[in-house]
Amino acid sequence: MPRSARVAPGGLVYHVLNRANGRLRLFRKEPDFLAFYQVLLQAHARHSIRILSWCIMSNHWHFVVWPRKDGELSRFFGYLRRIDRMTVLGKHGRRGSWAVGAIDYQVVKQCGGSAVAFGAGDEAG
Repeated sequence: MPRSARVAPGGLVYHVLNRANGRLRLFRKEPDFLAFYQVLLQAHARHSIRILSWCIMSNHWHFVVWPRKDGELSRFFGYLRRIDRMTVLGKHGRRGSWAVGAIDYQVVKQCGGSAVAFGAGDEAG
């Protein structure tokens, strides 16, 4: 049975994470990181989203984003992942999925000067 789509309302700040399957390295050398940056620019040009910060490591990446509209988060990261998967798989001659099935995200809420992350089952209100 397919997963039901999660809705990420606009106007909230999110921490977004994606990891490779089986501890595979997504990025092996500097050109891999640079290629991801180019894919990121392409995704942002197509689906503009406010990116507050981001960090990529050899086997996963993190973003903190602030979408303006409902569904903006899903559109941006869905596109980013599709384009990046094609780039990585083609470049390294791999087949199959290299990333976890779903991108994980949590709402980040500002509470008295410190950021608090809320899991999918927690209330952010």
